[in-house]
Amino acid sequence: MELGALGKAAERAALRDWLTKDGGAVGDPTAWIDAIAKESHGWPQHIMVYVDPAWKQLNEHRGVMTAEGLETVLEAGREARMTYYEHRVRGYEHEYRRKLCKSVCERSSGRMHYRHGDSGTSNAGIWL
Repeated sequence: MELGALGKAAERAALRDWLTKDGGAVGDPTAWIDAIAKESHGWPQHIMVYVDPAWKQLNEHRGVMTAEGLETVLEAGREARMTYYEHRVRGYEHEYRRKLCKSVCERSSGRMHYRHGDSGTSNAGIWL
């Protein structure tokens, strides 16, 4: 079974539910949903690395959403994503990791792509 990114509507609905129902967000969570969606591109694993710090932030601040709180959430999520990818490539030879990183050239709809040779054609997704 191949799993992929959620569609925009499903991603936004999941984020809204987590922020309002589980996190107890007070007020309109649209700014937080927009910011997290921009970072996660609909990928469930990425959504989760932002939802966990969002839940913590909201619990510590009685559901009040602030710009400073959102920045704390985004920073924590970015760190968690970096850790996630570092774990994914652990065990690969350094040279292989360097080539893999170098080959990543573009992002389309939240899906990473790589190029084959010098032709510049984007043919397949990298599933990290």
